[in-house]
Amino acid sequence: KYNKELQRAANTDMLTKLWNRLFLMQYMEKKVASPDIFLSIAIGDIDFFKKVNDTYGHECGDEVLRTLAAVFKKEMEGYGVVARWGIFVFEGVNGDEAMVLLDHLQRAVRDTVINYEGLQLKVTMTFGLVEYDTKLRLDENINIADERLYIGKEKGRDRIIY
Repeated sequence: KYNKELQRAANTDMLTKLWNRLFLMQYMEKKVASPDIFLSIAIGDIDFFKKVNDTYGHECGDEVLRTLAAVFKKEMEGYGVVARWGIFVFEGVNGDEAMVLLDHLQRAVRDTVINYEGLQLKVTMTFGLVEYDTKLRLDENINIADERLYIGKEKGRDRIIY
């Protein structure tokens, strides 16, 4: 039991309880090693998150992360996994289906009220999405999703680029 607790602690982010980057990368490497791999990858950023930290403090930013992590877990249940890194892995889901799921997730984020010391905040998110291309390496697929995320930011944020 103690070893399982240590393993869980090593694989998750303490603040959000989401998987950490290292564990997610190991998980994805195993997934893509399968010849039958079928998944989509999205990278998301909270829009103007630095402004939240600068305006209200890092404790408020932490509350935003904790609250959104709960939304992510709920919305991703049955579809895949999410890590603190801001990466969402949709298993058995093509890009078009992932787009629909991300749209739903994005609306859930938009509708979430974050309560912090009497403040009620709302945030939005921008996402870059790629359907996993087996002809490319994992890091190349992730880079495509990341490039699309930045296109979304350049186009005004609060959007999904696929």
